[in-house]
Amino acid sequence: MPSSMGLIDFVVPGFIASLAMCEDVGFALLAIWAFARSMSAVFAVAGLVAVESLVGLLMLNKSAVQP
Repeated sequence: MPSSMGLIDFVVPGFIASLAMCEDVGFALLAIWAFARSMSAVFAVAGLVAVESLVGLLMLNKSAVQP
């Protein structure tokens, strides 16, 4: 993400960029853990998802916005 927004001047290797595609799985696992633990953890996960969606909107990348 930093390279696509122009914050860094080098190119991120492809295998690291492809790990970003696993973030949906990470959010799902984090949500499952949060539902099992406490309600405050659920709010924290919802906040993380909201921030990630906002960053996707700022990047004008519709594939980065969570449905």
